[in-house]
Amino acid sequence: MSFRVFVSGSGNFQYIRNGVDFGDVYELGDGLNRMTSVSGGVSSFVQDEVTGAATPDSPLQQMLNTMGQISGFDLLRSSVTITLATMSPIHIHLAARQSNWLMPDISRGCTLLLSVRDHAPVRGFLQDITPVLDATEMRTFGVLAALAAVFSNFSVSGGRAPVDGSYRLLIQLSH
Repeated sequence: MSFRVFVSGSGNFQYIRNGVDFGDVYELGDGLNRMTSVSGGVSSFVQDEVTGAATPDSPLQQMLNTMGQISGFDLLRSSVTITLATMSPIHIHLAARQSNWLMPDISRGCTLLLSVRDHAPVRGFLQDITPVLDATEMRTFGVLAALAAVFSNFSVSGGRAPVDGSYRLLIQLSH
């Protein structure tokens, strides 16, 4: 599965990525684990297991997903911290949308202000975006890494808004 990232910000900043992977590569671990656990070896696996559905609820898959989320949160935390070192305050609006074929789309959003003067700005940022990402099923390594890339690129090329001298970011995620 893939998702789209569209970001617009102060100083004519734009960042657009289509077809970004959610991080489903971690499902490879489940396949490798099942391949080595089959008594007849790889040929038996190919004959018996390839046609069967992979289980995304396996303990190994859950562990790999959790490790990916932890790595993604750490990457995002570092990227936001570095951005705040040179650009503060930042007004952020994050909008996430999950499209469904049979049911209405699920959309969530949050607006926040990040400032170096806050006690723990990155922790507050992560606390605010986590429910949005959870509601739209986007709390994955791929989404967190894409958000980290947004902040990394914004810190290099973002500019000040002429009105009040603050930085602004509009982040839209959709799948």
